[in-house]
Amino acid sequence: MSEKERRSRTPRQRQDSSALVVYVSSMRPWSLSASLLPVVLGATLSYRDSLEFSLPIFLLTAASVICVHMAGNLINTYYDYKYGVDTSRLAEDRTLVDNCLRPTDVTHLSTLLYSVGVLAFLLVSYLSPLRVEVSALLFFVGLSGSFLYTGGIGLKYYALGDVLVLILFGPVAVTYSYMLQCGTFAIKTVMFATPLALNTESILHSNNTRDIEADVQAGVRTIASVIGKETSYFLYCFLLFSPYLMLTYPACKISYVLLLPYVTINYAFDLELQFRQGSLDKLPQKTAKLNLTFGLLYILSILISTWIH
Repeated sequence: MSEKERRSRTPRQRQDSSALVVYVSSMRPWSLSASLLPVVLGATLSYRDSLEFSLPIFLLTAASVICVHMAGNLINTYYDYKYGVDTSRLAEDRTLVDNCLRPTDVTHLSTLLYSVGVLAFLLVSYLSPLRVEVSALLFFVGLSGSFLYTGGIGLKYYALGDVLVLILFGPVAVTYSYMLQCGTFAIKTVMFATPLALNTESILHSNNTRDIEADVQAGVRTIASVIGKETSYFLYCFLLFSPYLMLTYPACKISYVLLLPYVTINYAFDLELQFRQGSLDKLPQKTAKLNLTFGLLYILSILISTWIH
């Protein structure tokens, strides 16, 4: 939009546009690769096994997972604000501390997103060959986890949030997508999900390391706050680089094309250096960028290896 067009907009139009930006940013769209990639990976693995792919099932699966993820982000915003974890001095998420939205706005939007997610789940369950009770189990494990991360018992506040994210954005999401496509379970989905899950966990760990001071002041226990910033660096390195090592075995067994994600390793070393130097402010967003690129190349390598063989 040109400067002239921006100036010609009415105050109401500018206000509506600003409100939309606030609502969208409150859902942390930069983090959605963490939920979308497992869905794509699961569908890719199903295609690899059956050479069949349903676009409607994929789109509805993605909608159900992404809506639950965004709702969980909002629940996290609400409870971090409620329990004093996010303050005007320390919070990275400014949605509530700067009065961009009211707490009721956040809860209403999260409820709407959960509702849309459930609707998408009901539709995909109707189309999928998977038994409804199995798909319901997987979906509501994910939905409950997204809420319990900070809501209810608040697993995040007892150093269990990292474990929850590792499970939900790894085996659960990938298996959910895989089984909705083909209707059966395969243990290899868990194995293929692990490199992506560890890479995804590095996003949360970098976020929690950055927020150690705020979490300690609020009495919140995360793995980062328990082990300290120095040890958190070594854990971050493990989460960042172990996925590359894990690709070596399937690359030797299946196809060397599976080493394609290695083209991102220089960026991973850049992130490691920023962590070591203490430049943590934007590190979660940058790690999410790596996660997106790594994940897309990982999925592409599986597709290419399928076509080759």
